[in-house]
This record gives sequence, C-alpha cells and structure tokens, in this order.
Amino acid sequence: MDALTLLREVSDAYRSLRSLSVEASILTESGDENFSQHSEQRVHFLYAAPDRIRYERFGKNGIVQVADGKELHTSFGGRRFAGKPHYSSVPAANLPRLPHLFQPDFPFGVADEVFLYQGIEQGVVAAQILRHEDGCHVVSVTYKPSPRFGVITGSPVLLWVNGENRIVMRQEGEVGHRRPAEDEITWTRHTVAVRKVSINEPLSENTFHFTPPPDSNQTEAGRFPLVARIQSGFVEHSSDNERPLEHRRSHEWDGDTLVEHSKWKMRGVTLLFERRLTFSADGKELHIAERITGPKGEVTGNHSLPVDSKQPPGRTPLSTGPASMLGPEIPGVLCPKCIWRPRAKNRWRCKCGHQWNTFDTRGLCPGCGYQWEITVCPECGEISPHKDWYLKQ
Repeated sequence: MDALTLLREVSDAYRSLRSLSVEASILTESGDENFSQHSEQRVHFLYAAPDRIRYERFGKNGIVQVADGKELHTSFGGRRFAGKPHYSSVPAANLPRLPHLFQPDFPFGVADEVFLYQGIEQGVVAAQILRHEDGCHVVSVTYKPSPRFGVITGSPVLLWVNGENRIVMRQEGEVGHRRPAEDEITWTRHTVAVRKVSINEPLSENTFHFTPPPDSNQTEAGRFPLVARIQSGFVEHSSDNERPLEHRRSHEWDGDTLVEHSKWKMRGVTLLFERRLTFSADGKELHIAERITGPKGEVTGNHSLPVDSKQPPGRTPLSTGPASMLGPEIPGVLCPKCIWRPRAKNRWRCKCGHQWNTFDTRGLCPGCGYQWEITVCPECGEISPHKDWYLKQ
C-alpha cells in the first residue's frame, strides 16, 4: 500500500465517524540558540457528526470551546485575571469551517490543533511511509505551500496512523512565520500526541451544551479585515495578489531625539526611512531630519515645524497626542525591552485573523483558542515572553 492510498483511507475513516473522544498532549517548541520557548498542555476533544464539538484545554491557560451546531462558544480566563472570566459566541454560519478540522491551505500548528482529518489527502505534494512503529504507520507528508502571508511551510508533516482503525495517533509539524518587511523566519514545532481515544461511543447530549461562566464578560469575536495588521507592521495585497505592500516600523531614543525607523516593500523594491525628531530648546519648533534609502541611493531633507510645545524640554512622552485615542494605559503591564505601556485599545492579531488586546486574555486568542507564549511590542518590534510583560506584585 502506498502513502497516498493510506491518507485516503484515513480521510474515509474520519468521514464515517459518528463520534470521537480524544485525550491528548500538545507540545510546542520555538526559538533559536539565543531564546527558546517550550510548553506542554493536556487537552480533551469530543466530536459528534456532523458539526458538534467540545474542546477543553486544561491548566493555567485553560479554555472550553463548544460548537453545538448553531454557534461556536469559547470561554477562557477563569478567575486568574483579577477580574471576571470571558466568553465569546460566533454563529456557525459565520465560521469558515468547523474548528480542529484539517484544511490543506492552513497547515498544522498555525491555529487550532487538528483532530478531524477528513480531507487529509488534499494538497499533497509528496508522501511516503517511513516505517511501522507501535502498531502505527509512520507517514511523511509534504503539502503545498500555504498561500497565507507570513506563514512558511514546506517541511514534511509526520503522522502516526493506527494500522487498524486509521485514526491519527500522533502528528509532528514545523511552521515558520515571517514578519512584514522582514526576511527573518521564526520556526515553531508542534506535536500532538494522543493518549486515549474512543470511537463511535455514545456521548451525552449535555456534552455540547454551553453555559457561560458565572459573572463572565462577553468578548466580541469578529472577523479580520482585508488589510492584515500584524504586530508592528501590516501587509496589504492588491486585487491580483501580485503586488503586495509590506510595512514595518520601530523607534528608539537618541538622547532627547526620537528616531523613527520605517521599512517598506512595494513593487519588489525595499525602501528604508529614518526620521529624527527634536524639539528646540524653547519648545517652539520641532526639527525633523529625514533620510530615505533605496536600492540605488538615498535622499535627505531637513524641516522645521512650528509647534509651540507647552511641555518642558526633554523626552516627549509617547502617550500624548494620537496615543491618547487608544484609551488608558493598562496598569501593571509594560514591554520588557523598551518599557512601552500598552493601552486599552491597542490590538494584536492572531494567526487565525482575530484581532484583540492580548493583555485582556493573557495571550489567549478569543477567536481560535490559541495560547500565545510570546508577544511582539508594537513600538520597538522586539519579541518577549508574554509573562514577562506583567510587573511582579
């Protein structure tokens, strides 16, 4: 039997399921020789054909996700926030797919873990049965590259397929992510190891009943716009998808001079902008020195803008001006690298497309339940462990 035939049998086995119960461990590893992250969590997944699921992730970042055929409900946060738990509800008609279902253009490890493998034979570039191990066929599968910006795939996914019932008992995959206007790729390895599985056993009707946690707040779970804003940059695609526009920015202080860096990629050209802003000694003018560097040279310019600042000389707080439109600062939270303080209306974007303030949920995406262990600062562009943003009490 060849590998592609085996994948078709796996797909058929999942399509014929009446119910499924899986207890598994999720292992996530990311980083390089200078910084690494490692997390392991226990999960329980239940499914009743054709469209009902219950997913529970245990531990300090635990969540409950229930699809009852009409809506997808997600509760998270519990009592660990010094406040109330949160939950969200999305009509099933607004969902692009059932959570935890395999899709060929959304590779393993990018959003929610895969537990339903119908369609796993789609989008295959190459497949090979490597060996037989503990009653399973170990299969290496390479899928077509993901069309989603910033997601780098291509390395094979390893699957351990039960030799009798064709249930996937383990999967290992690696996914890379690229920031807008940057060439560096961050790789994350995901492993899902099934500990216990039950097939076509009766499930209680209460399994798929969702009740919001007591005294909980409802969080809006919206869909993402056409322009994808990713951390401290954005990507915008043209209608023909052949001329993407990418942007990334950061800033730093040089004494009392604010230095702003901006990098653009457009029409195959990379442009670097540097802008230096300094107030005059009497605060009546803002001196601006600009430099723009392209592939064939650079241009510079100097400007003076009357402002008549009422603040004393020195560094201008970044929380003034437009930042005040983003609401109050979140108490007890700041960037470990540049001491920037996030505000109530700042937004981060998950790999699933949902946008929210990551500090409302301690890094847990309300849209797909993915737990972010790292957070990028929109000001300095540096990555830090999410837990390091919180001041010790």
